[in-house]
Amino acid sequence: MILKHFKSKLVNFCVILFLIFNSQNCSKDFAPYVPDVPIYYELSLNNELAFLGETEFVTITSLPTNNNYSVVDYHKKTPIHFTIYWKTYGNGVIIYRTSADEYQAFDLTCPYRGLEDHCALKLLAGDFVATCPCCKSTFVLSANGAPSIGSKATRPLMMYSCSLANNGLLLIVSK
Repeated sequence: MILKHFKSKLVNFCVILFLIFNSQNCSKDFAPYVPDVPIYYELSLNNELAFLGETEFVTITSLPTNNNYSVVDYHKKTPIHFTIYWKTYGNGVIIYRTSADEYQAFDLTCPYRGLEDHCALKLLAGDFVATCPCCKSTFVLSANGAPSIGSKATRPLMMYSCSLANNGLLLIVSK
């Protein structure tokens, strides 16, 4: 009887320890892993995003000559660029069109040591993989920005909220 009571108390104690350690690990998972910058864009589906087909992407980065403006770059063999009057903070954003009316927006900063290195990802025309030049991690856009097997990064790309407005605008905001 005493042994049974002891086992019950031991099991309860182990469960409590597990919950304490697990909750501490979970809280770390929600900590920012890339610099927290304000993101807000309104992009016209008939103008800046008019040439973005399904399963294609664009990047938005600061205009090098005036950081109050940004550049929408299509990364196609025939270059298509739009200058927009929206300020870009940090490294910028990747917009990936998953279907006719669905879009995803990812931060262009590699999540591996993102708060320390601020390393900007590189994308190639026709390739759906973002590559970090610093740690060589790769991220698959069509898999919600998940890191490829063998990457140093273990977290996916940071995602921003995307929504379509009635007037043909894609709104992208930080969460």
